[in-house]
Amino acid sequence: MKTKSGFVHAVLSDKFENEFMLLGDPIVQENQEDPNVLLETDSGSVVEVSRGLLQGNYVYAPKVRLSENLPLDWMAISIFSPVFRSQQGDLRLLIAVTSQDKKGSRYAIYQRLDGQQIFSAPLDSFYDTHSLIKEVGVSSTPVELDGKWSYVTNEGSADKEKFPIRVFNVDRANGEINPR
Repeated sequence: MKTKSGFVHAVLSDKFENEFMLLGDPIVQENQEDPNVLLETDSGSVVEVSRGLLQGNYVYAPKVRLSENLPLDWMAISIFSPVFRSQQGDLRLLIAVTSQDKKGSRYAIYQRLDGQQIFSAPLDSFYDTHSLIKEVGVSSTPVELDGKWSYVTNEGSADKEKFPIRVFNVDRANGEINPR
């Protein structure tokens, strides 16, 4: 059985109740002051919308969705990730959800809103201890490791027993995120 994995995005809806994933924006060129925002439709098409139209015609829906494909060069965009509030009040960006590891566990890949370190925790545990808020932030992109795009998580964790260092590879062909 294939377990769904991928980048997590906030969901917006328009006045016709169509839903779109808020992917991010193109990395800004020097002469571009206000870049368009990239949205993914239910059919997987990517559309560009100006920030002005976005603010006037779309509302934040209280849910998230996994992007099932990578329809563009995702390394050329600033990825928007939904923000969750932990039980302690910290704000965290949920970047991705992984496929199952050998033990059947799936993981949430996240980072603190005010930091660059990437962490992972069992997916159920993350959802049990975090609440989605109506905000998005720009998350870190994967790093190249041994010729593959990867997220290395929990390097800054104080409790390595509970949160060991883990590596997750991003399949550039289909966007799946798999334990190494």
